[in-house]
Amino acid sequence: RHAASLIRAAVWRRDKGKCRACGCLVKLWSDNPLILMHAHHVIYRSQGGSDEIENRLSLCPKDHDKEHRGFLIVSGEPNSTIFFQEIDTRGDVIDTWESSAL
Repeated sequence: RHAASLIRAAVWRRDKGKCRACGCLVKLWSDNPLILMHAHHVIYRSQGGSDEIENRLSLCPKDHDKEHRGFLIVSGEPNSTIFFQEIDTRGDVIDTWESSAL
């Protein structure tokens, strides 16, 4: 459990305390779930992805929910450049952008 906390903190520091998708500030620890940083797995653990910093990025709760519901596609390398695609309810791409590690 302690190692997981250290990795989560390292992800938050690398991402400068911001959601990599929208750039809003996220807190490493907070009682407010709306501003709490989620350390998202780019490659899901169920698909063989690791828990290491190289496979994790900071997302705000809103963008993390969009990703898991299929409305935000995330790809790339968290330690360099991540690519995002926002998808509408028909499955069409409505926006694309990238986020480089700072």
